[in-house]
Amino acid sequence: GAPGVPKDPSLAEALLRRAAERGNAGAEFQLGIAQLSGNEGIAVNKNEGALWVQRAAVRGLKEAQELLKGTRDGKGSK
Repeated sequence: GAPGVPKDPSLAEALLRRAAERGNAGAEFQLGIAQLSGNEGIAVNKNEGALWVQRAAVRGLKEAQELLKGTRDGKGSK
């Protein structure tokens, strides 16, 4: 977050979700990672998180493609 601005996980998730639902690959990836890891205070939801990362990869986001490739190759985090 920005210095001096308190974290608001609910707002962060709502904004990411809105952008992701509108097709923003970066938001899809960030929301997916947050749901996979529980970072940013967002509740863990591995199934939905994986779907968001997949969508970002399909849209051509390199980070998402690399993460999925690493996972398939056995190099990703478990």
